[in-house]
Amino acid sequence: MRRLLAAAVLIAALGASVASYLPAPPGRWLGALQLRDSLGLARAVLSEVEVSLPPQPGAPRVPRQVEQPLLSVYQRQPSGVWLRTFLSPGSSGLARRLVLAVRTAVPFLAQEHQQVTLVGVAHLLGGRSQQLILHTHVEGADCGRAAIWVLGERGGRWQALVTAQNDCSLRASVAGSCLLLIGPYYLPTAPLYHPTVPQAVAVLSYDGATATWEQQPPLFEVTPRLSRTGSRAPGPTGGEGFLQSCRKLGVGLSLRRTGSEGVVLSG
Repeated sequence: MRRLLAAAVLIAALGASVASYLPAPPGRWLGALQLRDSLGLARAVLSEVEVSLPPQPGAPRVPRQVEQPLLSVYQRQPSGVWLRTFLSPGSSGLARRLVLAVRTAVPFLAQEHQQVTLVGVAHLLGGRSQQLILHTHVEGADCGRAAIWVLGERGGRWQALVTAQNDCSLRASVAGSCLLLIGPYYLPTAPLYHPTVPQAVAVLSYDGATATWEQQPPLFEVTPRLSRTGSRAPGPTGGEGFLQSCRKLGVGLSLRRTGSEGVVLSG
């Protein structure tokens, strides 16, 4: 009942009914964000559907009902209708471990294993287009693994642009045209239960001139995602001032062992 009420409030806040979405977001609404890309206005809707997973080995032969997260992106049409242009995972992937389809950017698992959260929107590539920031956390034998996904529209298609991953925890905060990555930092020999720095901070930014992502300091695992053509997604060559400000912010970060405070900004 709470989820249904939350979905109703969300739809009212966005000023649109489910009937104006073609097709309607599958399952139950969890959240939505509006942003602008080169095609116009877009809305990202996070929802979940109930799926059946095979019984675990040695368990009673009864399928398990779990929630599967789905991300839908809609483009505003001149008629006022929101037309879906992106769905992740693809319609063929409602299984225990989802296979990436051609139009799938994020390898969601069922929520029994993975939590998905909309973080916000940001101008990371320069220009007028905005990008979507998504957080995922996969459960594991220890503390699991967290990831920050940056998704955006490039060449008329939505796709994942870059991911940052870390053991146990990783958060993201938008700072102008930069993305702050916040999480525990581990030296190669450090156990997961005792991070070298409990809360480290790095700055992730995009260099449009070279079409590369920069992380300062290089604390977390950052992976540029490949476009469908097999090359890195190109970006605008402008925004040099924004890039320099991100680099300056990254240089200003210093690693300090300060207990729960972790890494702090130094002047």
